[in-house]
Amino acid sequence: MKMLVLCLDNSFGPWHEMYQGGTLKTWCNPSNSQIICRRYMGQNSRLPILNRIGNRFLVSSSFCNHWNIFQSRKDLKEVKVFEVDGVIRVDLPELWSNITLKTLAAMKFALENYEFDYLLRANSTCYLDIPSLEDYLSKKPQSTFYA
Repeated sequence: MKMLVLCLDNSFGPWHEMYQGGTLKTWCNPSNSQIICRRYMGQNSRLPILNRIGNRFLVSSSFCNHWNIFQSRKDLKEVKVFEVDGVIRVDLPELWSNITLKTLAAMKFALENYEFDYLLRANSTCYLDIPSLEDYLSKKPQSTFYA
C-alpha cells in the first residue's frame, strides 16, 4: 500500500514554524518507504507583514462570508505548480481565501507526478499516527474509497 500525504504549509508565519518544528521531525519523515510526505505552499511573500494583515482581515468573522471577493480569479488550469526540494509550490498568494484552489492544484500535480494508492491531505496542526492509519486502510476497500 503506497500512500501520499500532502500537507498544507504556509511560506511564512506561525503555521510554517509549527510545521518546521514538529511535523517534519515526526510523522512527515517516516522510515516506511511506502509513505511519501510532501508539503505544499503558495508563493513566498515579498512583504510577509502584508500577508499577515490580509489573513487576519480575511479570517475575521465579519469577512468570512465574503471570501469569494478576495480569492484569486485564476482557473485551475492557469495555476502553475512545480516541485523544489520535495516541496510542491503553487503559484498563488498565501491567503486564506486561496487554500481551496491551492489544495486542488497540489492534488492535480500529485495525480500527474506520483504513484500512490491513497492520498491524504493534512495540515501543520495535524498529527498522524502512521501505524494506526496503515491498519485502518488495510481493512478498507482497495478501490474507490473516500473518507
